[in-house]
Amino acid sequence: MVERETMITSFQWINTGYTTGYEWLTKGSGGWKKLIFPAYAGLLKHDTLGYILFDTGYGDSFKSATKSFPYRLYRWVTPVFYDPANGIVSRLKKLGIAVDQIRYIFLSHLHADHIGSLKEFPDAQLICHEDCKNLLKKNDISLVQNGILPDLIPEDFLSRTHFLSKENAIADKYFGNSWTLFENDVKAVALPGHAVGQTGIQFNLEGKEIFLVADATWFTSVIETKKMPHKMVSLIEDDWVNYQKTVSKLHDYGMANPETIMIPSHCTEIKYPFTID
Repeated sequence: MVERETMITSFQWINTGYTTGYEWLTKGSGGWKKLIFPAYAGLLKHDTLGYILFDTGYGDSFKSATKSFPYRLYRWVTPVFYDPANGIVSRLKKLGIAVDQIRYIFLSHLHADHIGSLKEFPDAQLICHEDCKNLLKKNDISLVQNGILPDLIPEDFLSRTHFLSKENAIADKYFGNSWTLFENDVKAVALPGHAVGQTGIQFNLEGKEIFLVADATWFTSVIETKKMPHKMVSLIEDDWVNYQKTVSKLHDYGMANPETIMIPSHCTEIKYPFTID
């Protein structure tokens, strides 16, 4: 991170709904207990740039986007428990923040539980990895296999998205490609494996480094132990080899930076003071 006083003045981690998964499958051991996987979105406030979202979580459009085949398969594989009162727009309203106050949305990847409310923010500038652009050219079955629901993508997605390109990346000791954003107060890093173009962000808040690692892992404990989910999970990951490599990189980074707060997008193992459930 840049060696100067941070301009990120606040951060909130907002639960927008959840899905479930079996313990033996998602943790690689255990029984048939169903675990809760919340879909969190991050709300950052920059001192000069205003409000920034990290993903949007679930949204009102998920049900209609999965109404027809083959997109209904997504609903069958990952049943969604969503209450509009807990969607990101409603959550922001309760915080006194209007939709048009969100100036930027950083998309970790394009899975439905991360972009479910994207259409609710027509004026925000979007930011994501350039590899996400090519996903939208695939056929229906390939889109489902990649966790993409086309109806959740705004029509002007390409025109108002800033794509993080490999050509403009900065070398990062741990994660390879990285990019500095928002007046150099946020650092995006490549976290391949789970999804095409997945990226996380690092920023400082009140002297602590926060690292949002998206779905690089579902559990904070995995970063310490490197214990993988059941091998069957590899069937729904974009690149299983890179998935495991990214977990190892996160482990190494955590060992070298033990004070960093590393947060997966669906983890309930730790209750953070900035969490809104």
